[in-house]
Amino acid sequence: PPERVNEEPVILERIRHGEHINHYESVRRRKDGSLLDVSLTISPIVDVHGQIVGASKIARDISDRKITEAALIKSEKAAAAGRLAATLAHEINNPLQAIANLVTIWAQSPGLDAQGQAYAAMAESELRRVTHLTQQSLSFYRESAFPTAVNIEQVIDSVLSIYDKRIGAKGIQVTRRYQLDGTTIKTYPGGIRQVFSTLLLNAMEAVDAGGTIDV
Repeated sequence: PPERVNEEPVILERIRHGEHINHYESVRRRKDGSLLDVSLTISPIVDVHGQIVGASKIARDISDRKITEAALIKSEKAAAAGRLAATLAHEINNPLQAIANLVTIWAQSPGLDAQGQAYAAMAESELRRVTHLTQQSLSFYRESAFPTAVNIEQVIDSVLSIYDKRIGAKGIQVTRRYQLDGTTIKTYPGGIRQVFSTLLLNAMEAVDAGGTIDV
């Protein structure tokens, strides 16, 4: 490729000095114009007098390995993001529990008038929602790294509960028609939850305000 042309003079200069180049990773172009990840092994060729008269180059196709490496890096980034989310959820959860306890005590105060009791009830409701979200964030990370039996109906319901406020704000009606009868499948809990979450978000963006999403 044009952006790799400058590699050749550097490589040939090293060969002239008798160096062997092993596992030099680069990119080359196929006859059809597509690019190919390669690992190069280049050795000097010497004559009977020990003079360097040429070079031998072997190029190995490492495309599959590169794809695997990219997938691994992506997976590691996702795992790091999960650890960060779990840490934040844990740090938030502790003071959140204290606030929830204080609000409960406040709601039971005999000195509150009707409006104060209404505000206290609203605060309790919102705190329960935030607590639920932090607990789910923690469960995403704590789940097994191996496939386990998962109740799909429960997973869908948990995803819907996360986005309940956003669904309500847009006036969307959710119709649930399950035919699972408690059936489980063997899968990754966090992964399958992410699948349904993505599908639901796409549906929420696609449907008009006041529309319906059938699950």
